[in-house]
Amino acid sequence: MILIIGHYGNKNLGDEGMLTVILHFLGRNKVTVLGLNPRNISAMHGVNAHSLLSPKALAAVLKADLIVFGGGSILKNRSLLKIWPYMLMAKVLRKKVAFFGVDVAPLAAPFRKLVKICLEDSALIYVRNRFSRMLLRKYGVERPILTCKDIAFCLPGILGVGLKGADEDPAPKASRTSDFTDKPIVVGLNLRPPLFADPFNLGALEEEARKVILNLASKMKVVIHPIVMQPCDEAVINAFLNGLRNSNIIVNPEKHNYDLKTALELYKKCDLIIGMRYHSLVFAKALNIPFIPLSYAWKTAMFLREGGDGSDPEIALKILKGLADSIRR
Repeated sequence: MILIIGHYGNKNLGDEGMLTVILHFLGRNKVTVLGLNPRNISAMHGVNAHSLLSPKALAAVLKADLIVFGGGSILKNRSLLKIWPYMLMAKVLRKKVAFFGVDVAPLAAPFRKLVKICLEDSALIYVRNRFSRMLLRKYGVERPILTCKDIAFCLPGILGVGLKGADEDPAPKASRTSDFTDKPIVVGLNLRPPLFADPFNLGALEEEARKVILNLASKMKVVIHPIVMQPCDEAVINAFLNGLRNSNIIVNPEKHNYDLKTALELYKKCDLIIGMRYHSLVFAKALNIPFIPLSYAWKTAMFLREGGDGSDPEIALKILKGLADSIRR
């Protein structure tokens, strides 16, 4: 049995997108997922799931032939509070383990030792930026480390959503230029609430977004699509939009109900994304949509520094599939 562990099930489109990609390559045969909301995981992904806090989680670890700690910022202090018991159990039980598509943050000393101990025998380590690789080396991990861009870049192809402009008939360049100011610009907007551990000033970032939108509105009509990446974003975005008063700004609150394909199609309607969450920027780049980042954390800073470039994540996905296939034989 293959066990996938991560922050899944909370309707976070980034995490659900990464799980969608992993399951696409691994399949759902003999796969169990441990996450935050097993009911949502089963409904969204059609796979057996348990809560990280459920007694069934321990049984799943004992039965697992391969454990995939999959996707996202799970190797940071706050996230490790939930994940470390499973990392240690996998180590003690000598399970075959893959750390897949993860970020590594600067860690407190005890967690640095834990990460070194638990990753040193991993069958596969794949991080999504060079900063994470550097930190693992600093913490003493000597295993080979793949550095590939985020697996969410695979989503458009998996879900059959073409790139922005790829399925449109381009108008002649002169025509596009001459009537540009007569057409509204469609802006996708993502904001997120602050958490107790976030070292950023939400008000300053919101003010940057406000300046951009009002500048655009001084020149043309602006249609804003709220881009809700997880449920807690909605109230923040609505409060921000309620504070915008301009006759050239129209809000189109089209909802995607946390369906990934619908969400990507909503992105494609946008000419520009103003995004705060990491995966709002990844989705924009994956779909070839210009974006303005509101960088709030080291992971978005690393994404911007490296430009979302890097090795094709299918390399790591095929290695992971090979591990899974060797177990299923």
